[in-house]
Amino acid sequence: MVKHLFHLALLLLTFFFWKGFADSGTEIEVLQQHLEKVEGMGDPKDETDDIEQDINAAQGQRIFMGLMLTVGSCAVVGIFVWSYMLPLIAQRATHAIYDSGELLEKDAMREAHSLLAQGEYEEAFKAFRKVANEDPSNRLPWVEMSNVQRQKLFDPDAAAALLREALETHEWEDDDAAFLLFRMAEIYEEDLKDRTTACAIMQQVVDTFPQSRHSANAAHKLRDWDRENEEKALMDQLHGKGSGGNPPA
Repeated sequence: MVKHLFHLALLLLTFFFWKGFADSGTEIEVLQQHLEKVEGMGDPKDETDDIEQDINAAQGQRIFMGLMLTVGSCAVVGIFVWSYMLPLIAQRATHAIYDSGELLEKDAMREAHSLLAQGEYEEAFKAFRKVANEDPSNRLPWVEMSNVQRQKLFDPDAAAALLREALETHEWEDDDAAFLLFRMAEIYEEDLKDRTTACAIMQQVVDTFPQSRHSANAAHKLRDWDRENEEKALMDQLHGKGSGGNPPA
């Protein structure tokens, strides 16, 4: 409220300077016409001197008013742009981002994350499921649902099944499909200790997305696992020899 009163006062003051500038111009014009009339009538010089002094005073006042008008106008324009135009532009830009769908955190996602932060895991899962149903092309709610099952409800089997459901029931862009497959392989490898299934999923990535970075990453992961398996087999063999056991045939 105080800010708006200040803006109004500045606007009124600027109007006062503008009126004073205009009135002084009119006054100078009237005085000059009077001076010409007096000089034409041959009146005493004293009177013309008085009129010239009045003209000089009016010109001085006009210069002062013009200066103050300039300062006031700049202040008014600056305040208008800073306080009203820029926030309006920012607001429109924000709406443009929301309307174009470029912002991932929609209202429903924020609600789901809020429930998650409050420990309402089942309700958060339902909220994420609602987003997935409303926006089938968005992989994010599926990933969040699997995280809830895996990390909060401690059910990695359900988390893996959920990602498989997402892959089997929706058409995905290559990047999204590969991402979901990698996450599913991670669950089998890290939580379920089922490297055989994880390897099968990585091989699926290699076969499905040949000549792509996804295929290259999956192939690299498979090589790492093969090397780990070979090292483990060697260590088991050495350990068997060291303990006096018979090495495997």
